[in-house]
Amino acid sequence: QAADAVMNLGVVGAGLMGGAIVERLRERGHAVQVCDIDPAARERARSAGATLAATPAGLAGCAAVIVAVVD
Repeated sequence: QAADAVMNLGVVGAGLMGGAIVERLRERGHAVQVCDIDPAARERARSAGATLAATPAGLAGCAAVIVAVVD
């Protein structure tokens, strides 16, 4: 895969570490989908340009890569 290829990535857990990963992936132009149980973390991810999934299973169905992060 080319270094500049845009990927569709899923992140489970968008707290301190996961949120930073989401922001960096969006800065790099990747499409990011997030699942988190914390409403504040979901809102931060959405504000960074990520789309939200209701469950981790929702990410598995459409993401090329899933990054699981637990704070």
